[in-house]
Amino acid sequence: MLGFIATLFVAYSFTSYILLRRPIIFLRRKRLPFEASHISHRGGSGEQIENTLEAFSSSLLVGTNMLETDCHITKDNQVVVFHDDTLDRSTGVSGLVKEFSYEELPTYLKVIEVQFTPDSYHTTLNLHGLELPGSFCIAESPSSYKIPRLEDLFNKFPNTPINIDIKVNDNLLINEVARLTETYNREHITVWGSMNSKVSKKCELRNKNILTFAPISYVIWIMACYVVGLLPFVPIKYDCFELPLVSVIRSNEFARRRHWDRFLPHTALLLSDFVLSSPLFIEHLRKRGLPVFFWVCNNEEDMQKAFELGASGVMTDYPRKLTEFLKKHPEYPKVL
Repeated sequence: MLGFIATLFVAYSFTSYILLRRPIIFLRRKRLPFEASHISHRGGSGEQIENTLEAFSSSLLVGTNMLETDCHITKDNQVVVFHDDTLDRSTGVSGLVKEFSYEELPTYLKVIEVQFTPDSYHTTLNLHGLELPGSFCIAESPSSYKIPRLEDLFNKFPNTPINIDIKVNDNLLINEVARLTETYNREHITVWGSMNSKVSKKCELRNKNILTFAPISYVIWIMACYVVGLLPFVPIKYDCFELPLVSVIRSNEFARRRHWDRFLPHTALLLSDFVLSSPLFIEHLRKRGLPVFFWVCNNEEDMQKAFELGASGVMTDYPRKLTEFLKKHPEYPKVL
């Protein structure tokens, strides 16, 4: 009996490994209709004020393939491109985005912290007599930076792939983002979703033709399947994976502020890093037609690590740095 079980286990393990290397044809997904090795996080928030038309335009000038952004909805039902649900950090005005009409929204501050900057980039900014540790983006123009609407992006960049993170569980927001995507005929070059599985599910149900990225709970499930050898047999319903480069999250001030350096979160990050740092895991997803994008890579070391793991592309706050890196390393992204 033990011999039979051992034989089954060996056969299962062997089959799983072979299919990790050579995925079953019917489990492969249709590839995205565009390539995106260079993705500008919030439009490139280390070089221009985040999520502004100026940032998006600047990143496209240096060769970005896809813009990454976030959406909220205002009191008068305008979908705006903005990261936080509150205005405080980026505008200095207290309140929720949804409490203001679009015309009432304040403009951006002229100095905003870059949240995913590596520790080595941290400096001390003297602002009005206050010494602020961290890394900051300082506005290049003396004019005000207005919070744009999603429609403004679609109008200005009609042929540019855009990745939209739906930040809150709001049915009207989801419906309006879908409606705008449909109106501008860009379902094939728009990727949307949320880290929240409930929001992600609503996005899927609202329009199955808009490309989707996997929420965090689904990523954890797929990681577990990989660990036990089930991944080659499991269908995947999303169009791409957007994964954290865990070493970035573990090492910088951004993590410490969120107490991710405490025992349980730190242990979870270590376990995640074990799987997400496996080139075979990334290779399998890509061979199944699923691009894998790592975030947020802001220095050459992180960019190199992500591409060495097999990333299809990386998100960065510094588009110029990523452009320079890719020029120096034409071998990336790796061809499978």
